Amino acid sequence: ANDNTVVLWYRVLFSQFLGGCNENIDTRNSSPILRASVGAGSVSGSGQFQDGQWQGSFDLAGLDPAAIDSRLLSLPLSGHWQAQQASGGINFSAQLQAAAGRTAVRLQRLTLQGAWAAPLLKLDVMQLDAEEGRLQGQLSYHSVTQAMQGQLALTLPGLNGVLGGHLAAADGKGDLRLRLTD
Repeated sequence: ANDNTVVLWYRVLFSQFLGGCNENIDTRNSSPILRASVGAGSVSGSGQFQDGQWQGSFDLAGLDPAAIDSRLLSLPLSGHWQAQQASGGINFSAQLQAAAGRTAVRLQRLTLQGAWAAPLLKLDVMQLDAEEGRLQGQLSYHSVTQAMQGQLALTLPGLNGVLGGHLAAADGKGDLRLRLTD
């Protein structure tokens, strides 16, 4: 990928999450392709910017977040991430898998589907599958008020649980139900 492609991807995708992108983007490059090696892993992606809207997707292969920032957990990930601009924000979905045997909880898969419409992040689908169990649910987070609400269900050998409610700086309310089995 040339430098313009990388700049375009940064401006279109990442700056949206850091407060908005008000820059003019060169629409002559309407289908940029990104290919990069990061440590032993790689990322590739493509996208379009057309009629004032963008969409794109990335594929990760053995990408270790610690190779990007040493403060992050070294956990090679593979999978697919897709995002597109919508009238109310950014819709996205992701399906990521951890390298086998590399996590303490033996993470198998993470699936996310949601939308970002500043200042609200909404996860309509969140599912974390591990060898020992599953965590799934829906969450929303307001970045200005730092309020969160949602419902989570946890399934582990011998334990099922559901947590629902909301949490904010000044108040909160929730309900936790646990069921132990033999």
